[in-house]
Amino acid sequence: MIEFRAECGHTVRAKDHDAGETVRCTYCGQDAVVPAPEERDLDHLLTGGEASGDAGPIEARARGAEIFPIADVRKWVGRNARWFRAGLSVAYLAIVLAVVGYGGNWVLELLDASTTSTDNATIDPARYAQQPVSPSTGAGGNQPQPLQPGNSRSGPRQLTGPAFAGLSQTESGLTIESVPTGARIYVSAAERIGGTETPADEENNYKGETPLKLALPATEYVVSLTLPVISKNLRNYPEYRALRQALEQRQDPNDARTYFLSDEAERITLSRSGRGPLMIARHYRVEVSARRGAWTAVTGLFLPDGLPDELVAFCPEANRYTFDAEYVRYELDLYKVPQSLHETSMTLLERIGKLVVRMENSREYQVFQLQPDGNMWNEKFTDQANALAATTNKIDESSAAEEATREILSLPSLHDALERVREVLARGVKIEPVVWGAFLPGGERPQAFNRATDGERVDWIVLIDAKVPDSVVIALGETLVNDQPQQSYTVRRAIIAALERIGEPAARDYLYARSRQVTGEKKNAENVEEIADELIALKRARDKLKVSPTEPGAEDDGAE
Repeated sequence: MIEFRAECGHTVRAKDHDAGETVRCTYCGQDAVVPAPEERDLDHLLTGGEASGDAGPIEARARGAEIFPIADVRKWVGRNARWFRAGLSVAYLAIVLAVVGYGGNWVLELLDASTTSTDNATIDPARYAQQPVSPSTGAGGNQPQPLQPGNSRSGPRQLTGPAFAGLSQTESGLTIESVPTGARIYVSAAERIGGTETPADEENNYKGETPLKLALPATEYVVSLTLPVISKNLRNYPEYRALRQALEQRQDPNDARTYFLSDEAERITLSRSGRGPLMIARHYRVEVSARRGAWTAVTGLFLPDGLPDELVAFCPEANRYTFDAEYVRYELDLYKVPQSLHETSMTLLERIGKLVVRMENSREYQVFQLQPDGNMWNEKFTDQANALAATTNKIDESSAAEEATREILSLPSLHDALERVREVLARGVKIEPVVWGAFLPGGERPQAFNRATDGERVDWIVLIDAKVPDSVVIALGETLVNDQPQQSYTVRRAIIAALERIGEPAARDYLYARSRQVTGEKKNAENVEEIADELIALKRARDKLKVSPTEPGAEDDGAE
């Protein structure tokens, strides 16, 4: 016997062989489908009655309360079937997207790993991890697609030649090489380098030896490449023995600048660490891009000065760079490299990726550097060797000025200070501004000024540079306004002229204050002519500095 409930809730009984047939409910008169025996068991489970002991399902259902009638469940599911289908579709789509995204990323990582040498470690940009460039000297590498001359490439970057093999497209940084190879590499953030500081002096900046691939965070860097003067790779250079002797005896960087080929290096320096050999260093300023996969090539040249056809003999024989020959020839023509140098220029680019050409009948140098994206960077320099020498001269002058300043400040009298200042200025060394204020009243040596003669005081004031800090202006102004009883008319006129020449805003206040003093003094002055002359000088200085009197009495100095 099959027992089930119709839609009205009334219990309907049917024989087992009626399963699946339609019967009429005697209570509501509606047709009802007789469930199969399995559905009957499910119907029993969805009812609230729980059988106990030997009671059958009918008795248990009669005793228990209905919890969730199966008919209601079917009706609810039927009404919301479209929402169920929509939810299942969304869930299915999400699963598909997740699988595709994860799988695609996994495939890309495999492809990236397959193009990287197994000897290279994963680079952590934040920790400046380093990768040695593959030592391969074969002709492999991706051949760049043809490039229209003068235009930038678009689309995927072309990594040209073995020198650029294995560069990660998920990072950015520098590929650093040198000619000859094996130069020590030091890298420092550019803002940390100033004055005469050399990156090579800081051991924590040491990154390895060339060739090197170095992933770095995006910013500007100073890359220093150093070679010892005793390097066996330099011995075969013409007249190098004489250069080495000169460097070890005089240690003058100008000797190295004159001998070696000029390029875009900011400066060339010499240094020695402890009892080690004398080192030649070339310092390059370069910027690392924030764009992923953007690598920049830096090549330090320790080659003797000469034309490309003279330099080929000192370069490695293997071709480590490939490029679009038509594009490179176009660039060489564009920058007026003589046709006679084209073949050797192409050879140098294939071997070392860099070319320096001195223009005919000119002091200009043109530097060409192949980059990992297949383009060729170029820059022009005017008499690069002299420019580098000028930079070093400025550094040397700065050191000389510091030494002269210490010496002058130690002198006891203004007379001695004047003599020393004249000697220093005659040598072309600039006096640091702190010296001028030190020998004025209110400075470090006020007694030296007050004990000097009027002539010495005037000479000191006349020598004061117009580019001085506010402290010197204040010292002059205090001398003019508050120390004026001890200063002669001649000294006061010299101070007024100095304040007018300096032209700082602070000078205006002192000129105005002294004008008011002189206006009050002229009534009882014994030397009216000196007072009148001083008033005229004050008015002229005030007019030049555009001082607008705002207090009573300032409109009329009485100078007229």
